Amino acid sequence: MPRDGSGPVRWFEFEPTYVLHWANAYEDGDEVVVDGFYQRRPEPADAPAGGPPQRIFRFLAADVLATTLHRWRINTVTGATKEEHLTDRFSEFGMINGRHRGRRHRHVYATVNRPGWFLMTGVVHHDTDTGAMFDAARLADGPVASVRLPERVSSGTHSFWAPASDLPGW
Repeated sequence: MPRDGSGPVRWFEFEPTYVLHWANAYEDGDEVVVDGFYQRRPEPADAPAGGPPQRIFRFLAADVLATTLHRWRINTVTGATKEEHLTDRFSEFGMINGRHRGRRHRHVYATVNRPGWFLMTGVVHHDTDTGAMFDAARLADGPVASVRLPERVSSGTHSFWAPASDLPGW
C-alpha cells in the first residue's frame, strides 16, 4: 500500500515463514528493502513438553526456531521479489541505530541465546554490507562500548536508541 494510503494494495510472493521482529525497511531506487528475523522452523516439531512455562522458555529459543537475519527485496515497478539470508548465526530481537529507521542501514545488533533456551547470553553485530559479525561474548576481539545497567532487563522489554537531544528534559 502506498505510504500516503492512496492507490490499491499490492501483494508480493515470498517463501513462507514467520517473522516475530523486523529490523528495518527502506526504499532503494525502485525497491523496498525489508530486514527481519526469518524463522526456518516457526513451530519446531521437537518443541518440548512440560506445560506452558517449560514450552515457552525452550520453544522461543532462536536456535530452536532457527531464526536468522534475512532480507526481502520488492521491486515496485516490475513486481519481482528476491530474498536472502544475511547470516547463518541464530539471533533475534534485532535493533538498528534509530537515526537510520526507514533509511538504508548497515548495522543490526541482535541477541543470542543459551542453546535450547529463551535466555539471552549476549549480543551479536551483523554487518549487512560485508556479512562480518562482532560477537560481544568475545571481548578479546575488541568491544566498541560497554554499559553497566543498574538492574536486569526483562526479556519482554522493547527499546530503541535515541539521542539525548530528542528526549524532553534529558
